[in-house]
Formats: sequence, structure tokens, C-alpha cells
Amino acid sequence: MKPICFIFTYGSYLNRSQARTNHNVCKTSLSVIFLSLLFLGVMPGIPNIDKGINQTAFDNLVRYGQHWTYNQTQKVVESVIFQYTDWVNQTDPLVRFRQKYMDVITDSLFKAPAVRSAHIFVKNKLKDTFFYCFDHVKSKFPTWAGVFHGSDLIYVFGRPFAKYNKSVSEPNQTAEIIFSKKVITFWSNFAKAG
Repeated sequence: MKPICFIFTYGSYLNRSQARTNHNVCKTSLSVIFLSLLFLGVMPGIPNIDKGINQTAFDNLVRYGQHWTYNQTQKVVESVIFQYTDWVNQTDPLVRFRQKYMDVITDSLFKAPAVRSAHIFVKNKLKDTFFYCFDHVKSKFPTWAGVFHGSDLIYVFGRPFAKYNKSVSEPNQTAEIIFSKKVITFWSNFAKAG
């Protein structure tokens, strides 16, 4: 399972000139809709993904499913397939290829753009640049799906506190409440001190 990664700067933003120079940093996509469908097991073109995918489906999804880079060539596609094929682990191929496809999607839509953005912020000497990864999987989602984009917001804004029980001591609250409190503390400290 790969965590979703985020990047923040404290009190700094790219100006228009810097943003124009680095216009390929962010790629607009329907990733939130795409990943929401994923959790329902209804990924476009991937019926029954909750049961896994075979190598042919994996290869076809990588070849025809999305452009991984600008000016993509066949060599790029073959490199992606090669890089994300698990050559050592031969157990449960349906699950293995599904996970590798999830890794490709996560890396291309979230991780790579976040890392590239961090490099650009540092290159442009913006104040402090912070990078964090969130890997807490909420129990109602399938573990194979990993962390979905924006899943940290549930904890940042205290959604688990809707089930707070006043008659139970702090250490005995649900794990989700305790975790949310930690996330709120992390974010509050970041907002105060950077």
C-alpha cells in the first residue's frame, strides 16, 4: 500500500512568472471521481477489480488507459510496465497486478507531481517547504485500495468526533477519535510554527 503524499509551503507561493515557468507541475484530472469509483469496485473499464486483475489487463491498462508523461512514446509505456511488474513475487497474480496498477496510478497522479512541486518550491527558494505522506487506511474501505486522495481531511476536521462518548475517558475513546486528535494537533502546530 502506498501512502498519498502532500506538499506544503509555509507562507510562500509561486508568483505568476514562476507558475508559468513550471506550468507542467500540476496535471488536471478526474482523479477524485476515478478513485471514488475504485472504492465501489466500479473502475471505468475494470470490472471486478476488487477480485484483482491479470497480467494482460495490467499491460493493457498501462498501454491504453492513461498518458503517463507528456509526449509519451511506446518506449515510455514499456518502461512503466517493466518498472511496475513484480518479477520476484509470483504468488496470487490477480492481487499482485491489481496492486501494481494501483501503484502506477498513485505514483503518476499524486506522488510524482508532489515530489516535482517540492523540487520547484525549493529551486525557487520559497521559504520552508514541507512534504508529508498520509497512510492511515479507514477500516470501511478495502485495504487493497490503500489511502484515497483527501482521506486525511476526515481527521483534520475531526469527523470521528461525531461519535465522541462523553462518558468514556480520553484513553478509551475509539482509535479513530484518538488518531483524529493527533492529526488535528499536527496541523495546529504546523499552522502556528511551520
